[in-house]
Amino acid sequence: MNDSTFCPFPFESLALKSWRNGQIHKVYPCCNMKHDHPITEVNKETDLQKVFDSQTFQNLRKDLMNGKKNSLCNYCWNLEQQTGQSPRTIVCESNNTTYKKTKKLKIKKLDILTDEACNLRCRMCTPTSSNSLRIDVNNLISNDKPLVSNWPKHAVSYAKLDPKGTSAFFNMGQKYIDEIVQISDTLEEIKFTGGEPTISSTFWQIIDNIQNPNIKIHLTTNGTKFNQRLLKTLDKFTNKHFTISVDGTDSTYEYIRHPFLWSKLTENINRLISHNQNHNTEIHFCSVLTSYNILNIHYLVTYIEKLSTTCSNNIKWKCIPNPHPKDSVFDVKYLPTHILKKTLNYFEILEQDCTKTSIHAVRKIKNYLQFNIENPIDIDTKTKKLTMLKQDIDLLDFSRKQSYKDFLHDDLIDIIEDI
Repeated sequence: MNDSTFCPFPFESLALKSWRNGQIHKVYPCCNMKHDHPITEVNKETDLQKVFDSQTFQNLRKDLMNGKKNSLCNYCWNLEQQTGQSPRTIVCESNNTTYKKTKKLKIKKLDILTDEACNLRCRMCTPTSSNSLRIDVNNLISNDKPLVSNWPKHAVSYAKLDPKGTSAFFNMGQKYIDEIVQISDTLEEIKFTGGEPTISSTFWQIIDNIQNPNIKIHLTTNGTKFNQRLLKTLDKFTNKHFTISVDGTDSTYEYIRHPFLWSKLTENINRLISHNQNHNTEIHFCSVLTSYNILNIHYLVTYIEKLSTTCSNNIKWKCIPNPHPKDSVFDVKYLPTHILKKTLNYFEILEQDCTKTSIHAVRKIKNYLQFNIENPIDIDTKTKKLTMLKQDIDLLDFSRKQSYKDFLHDDLIDIIEDI
């Protein structure tokens, strides 16, 4: 096959998702590649185009053109088997570009993880992705408590160096900041993720120096900093895409995304919409389905659907059904079947009335729930994972002087108490 139309990421994008000593540590064609180790060699002499031209990227493109399922893309292949959808299938629906083997490829899009600077301490996150979580690390180790199950062991050493959780150790060097600004005139899109990009000095060094008004700015944010400085700075760009990370409403939201308030988030969302009443601004809400929010997240869908009727922006809801890392204790597949069935019923009702704002995500979650109902995890594994989940809940409740009984759905409280 000489040419094809398919997933465009390996042919036009770089996702710079991890930094060590200012150098690129992990770089992928897209952020959906969830690998624990770098997939290609990078050294201090390597610029972004050299990474894009590396043998690993070339091999991936060749496999896609020849119809071979490269294992680097297993996240999408597996998700399609479980839900019928994946980031690959969604982007393919809107992509009509034809790529030829002989064509010299240039980087069109960058997906940049700025650093681990963050102002929230989300329950499914890690101290390497949010420096604020180092507060909890220090609270636990000073009281001879173990770490939360998905936190890396080296989180302790960084927490001791940064007890207040305000320093960034995993940020890009000036060399790459300068290179990104330099090539921004020829890029179509830059996506920023974190941490929380809006409190990152790296983000501001880049965004303040980009002079290309036609570049699309895609900002993945927790929505806590929609202040005048940010909104005015982004006014110079014609096309903007905001992805707001939010996983529930009311007390469920506040339990997961500590210490922010649901009322403050909705105020910020309204401020963003009021400042950007136009079709060139996309506002997407992205959630991660977890044991924490499984019985609340349908309320979030209802909120987003209602919001979409009040403004002219392109608003959508997206949801990741299986949290990272693979087989995380937060994955809903480890919950009792009656909880999965109850949630499935909520989503079947949602599907009847939801619009294009949320229909794809609703169906994806519904399919994921159905898959796990029909292919249940063995009881021993479920018991082990739920025991670990209970320990994680207790640890963070201890650190934050909280109780899950004050935040979570009654059915989840019953499950936790029975563990």
